[in-house]
Formats: sequence, C-alpha cells, structure tokens
Amino acid sequence: FNLPVHDPGVLRVANVEESKAMLLATLQNRKGAARDIVALNAGASIYVSGLSETLAGGVERAFEAIASGAALARLDELIAFSRGFSA
Repeated sequence: FNLPVHDPGVLRVANVEESKAMLLATLQNRKGAARDIVALNAGASIYVSGLSETLAGGVERAFEAIASGAALARLDELIAFSRGFSA
C-alpha cells in the first residue's frame, strides 16, 4: 500500500473530544496515522464485501472517499439520522 509505519502512540487520546477531533481531521483528509488506519480498515471492508477485486483496490477506494469528502458526508448523514431518534 506504500504507507509509512506509524507510531501507535500518536493515536492515543485522553477524552471524547480528542477522539472526535481526530476522527474529523481524518475525514477531512488530514494525512497521518489515523487516516491511514481508517483507510486500511475501510479498504478491507470494501474488499471483503466484494466491491473491489483486490485489497489494494479497496484501500484506494477508501482513500478516494476520504479525499473527495464522501466519507465525511456519510458521517454527517449518520449524525442527522441518529438525531431523529431523540426527537
């Protein structure tokens, strides 16, 4: 995948707000360990679901979804949907 090896310590957060900030930065395409891990995991899901013929292709599609803003848009849709349950 031609991705760098990251120190897992950079993924540690102290609280929910830091976790939220890391997730949003990742989905806003900020390069780093979090984005790479999200793309690898999402890419594996894309591959095993049959939407890509190779794992590398799945990872590429995941990076494209992040870079295009599609992944962040899906998160926004999920947030809006879940807010409907508390009304």
